[in-house]
Amino acid sequence: MIRAAIGELKQESNSFSPFSTTLASFEDGYLLYAQEVISRLRGTNSELAGFIAAPDIEVVPTLAAWSLSGGPLTRQTFELLKGELLGRIQAAGPIDGILLSLHGAMLVDGIDDPDGLLLAELRAQTRPDVPIVATLDLHANVTQRMVESASALVPYRTYPHVDQRETGARAAQLLLQIVQRGLRPVTALEKLPLLVPSENQQLTHGPMADLMQQADALEAEPGIVSAALLPVQPWLDVPELGFGVLVTADGDRALARREARALAARVWHMRRTFDVELVPVSEAIARALREPVGPVVLGDSADSTGSGSAGDSTAILDGLLHAPLLGPALLTVVDPEAVSAACGAGVGARVTMPLGGKIDYVYNRPVQVAAQVLRLVDDGRFRFTGPAFTGLEADMGRAAVLEAGQVKILITERRVWTIDPELYRAAGLEPAAAQIVVVKSPNAFRAAYEPIAARIIMVDGPGASTSNYSRLPFSRIPRPMYPLDAMEDGDWPPAEEQSSTPWP
Repeated sequence: MIRAAIGELKQESNSFSPFSTTLASFEDGYLLYAQEVISRLRGTNSELAGFIAAPDIEVVPTLAAWSLSGGPLTRQTFELLKGELLGRIQAAGPIDGILLSLHGAMLVDGIDDPDGLLLAELRAQTRPDVPIVATLDLHANVTQRMVESASALVPYRTYPHVDQRETGARAAQLLLQIVQRGLRPVTALEKLPLLVPSENQQLTHGPMADLMQQADALEAEPGIVSAALLPVQPWLDVPELGFGVLVTADGDRALARREARALAARVWHMRRTFDVELVPVSEAIARALREPVGPVVLGDSADSTGSGSAGDSTAILDGLLHAPLLGPALLTVVDPEAVSAACGAGVGARVTMPLGGKIDYVYNRPVQVAAQVLRLVDDGRFRFTGPAFTGLEADMGRAAVLEAGQVKILITERRVWTIDPELYRAAGLEPAAAQIVVVKSPNAFRAAYEPIAARIIMVDGPGASTSNYSRLPFSRIPRPMYPLDAMEDGDWPPAEEQSSTPWP
């Protein structure tokens, strides 16, 4: 039995999001201390649950802090949470190892690599013989500082993400191998100048699934501990942005470097296979109306709350209000002012109000809506029941359902993940019975929605998380960067690296 401190500080940032992430954002997600970590997260589909359930490990819970994706953290918020986590780990008493749950794509005002900074400061305060193993989201922007500061990094292996608990269990098992069996993990990182559209990153089929099979095969090779692909959260305007390939070997750094370069080369040669069709709003609605049965899911990835957007886009709403619908169309809009107005008017009242476009005023404008207040929700808490984040609770605050003809608009006070049908069901709406369902997500929704969807159409709408990258004001990322720039097979690795490091 070994003794390990466990903790979490996790948020996925978007440089183009119109709002900052504050301590209140974590309080809206979860902010748990000591034994609360175990009582709240045990049995959920989370990395912490994987740590907690690991055999042969006595866990010492410290802090678990998670916020929904959004803009960069304020410096004050980060310093407070980082100090709390490091202080509690230092006060944990004698420990044999540390297990951390990080995202890997967090930003802080004035800090491009806060995950790397956190790991570096943790390593500096920890005895050199105490291993630090950190889990990462598949969309982490892995940096060299993260690799050098942690003993090992363990990313998700699924997208849509359904293996959070399994990832925590794998990290715990790796920690045991280091402490009890003398495993000596050494990790090589390769970064590619490549942004892959989130809509085509799924690992159930397609090019990423093919590449992951190659990573799995590499993991079975002698001397290889793990091989991971990290297609990165692409809305980070930072100098180290890029698709990451991680290979960890047992004590053989040259082997790790060689295999990481070879796997990265395969990714680079397949880069054009990631291209995805994004359909303009009007055409997407027209295609949905031609389907004989529903529901047709319209994926509004540019306004994805899980990608840092505001969730108050009005582009699809405006289109649906003018469409010849024959059945119900469901969509969500984050608008606290509209919720207050609907609650004040009461169920059954007719209201006319500007809706949406109040948080993301860069890409959207409010739309005037005349509707009836169909339903009010005083307590908007619900639990995810689908394969992703199973058992975790979300809270949309107060909410209301407005009915404008066949369009049923779920307006909420708070931003939440929209990836699970339970969001609509918590407001008395059934997605499976609708003609059209709008889900503000690029890909993660597929785990819960594909079983009920007649068709899925990805929409080319406005927003801070669009995969039409040319619309975003990147200014600090390395260039050239595919697909923003035309790049050929021989453009990676750079010539000076080709001469010093062999690659296939």
